[in-house]
Amino acid sequence: MTQPNTTEPLFDSNASATLERVTSTFTQRGNEYADTWRNARWLAMIAAARELGLVLTVDQCRVLAAAALVDVK
Repeated sequence: MTQPNTTEPLFDSNASATLERVTSTFTQRGNEYADTWRNARWLAMIAAARELGLVLTVDQCRVLAAAALVDVK
């Protein structure tokens, strides 16, 4: 009689490794960039709006940032 395979399936092993890398990346970027979405730290967007004579609210910055990200993703 053969022994059952007690090792972790390859898919699970690879998926876990990928999730660890992803977690590491977003933790690093979170520390570097702070909470842009909550704190509206879109400094370039705010500066560009001012050059155009506009004052954007936090909600307007979020909408424009989301739209820009959709275009580049």
